[in-house]
Amino acid sequence: MQKRLQSIKRVIAVQEQLRRLAEGKLADLARREAGLHTSRRELVGALNEDQALHGLFIEAMARRVTSLSKDLAKVERAKEVQAKHLREETGRLKRAERIAGSLDREYQAALDKKELAELIDRLVSQGTPESGRSLAVDPVRDDGPTPEDAGDGAPQSRRASLR
Repeated sequence: MQKRLQSIKRVIAVQEQLRRLAEGKLADLARREAGLHTSRRELVGALNEDQALHGLFIEAMARRVTSLSKDLAKVERAKEVQAKHLREETGRLKRAERIAGSLDREYQAALDKKELAELIDRLVSQGTPESGRSLAVDPVRDDGPTPEDAGDGAPQSRRASLR
């Protein structure tokens, strides 16, 4: 059980790394998208200005704006794909964490059960200090009616007669 718990913890560590990597890629795409938006906004602003040499560069600026728009569309699609990938990685991480939590609870329960059994065995082997007898209980046997049972016909348990 402890081996499985260690194994799932390693899986969680890998899943966390994969999720961080996916987050980093998504952040890079977002920065690239912001940069493309800024460049396009600056070019459109330059196209809208009235300058003396403005007419010489209109065609080149228009091609650059078109190119930036195409690049922006590609980045937006890549960003959507990366966001989906990030959601998948997050789901895998959460599943691994749930499995680890379940295994950890099972492992702790097994440890608690073992500790309780050891404590009970220790107490039984030590006995009670005031009586000097062991706490071990003799198994209750039912060999049929005893002479005490013959009185009213109702069987009495052996435990009741020990009191």
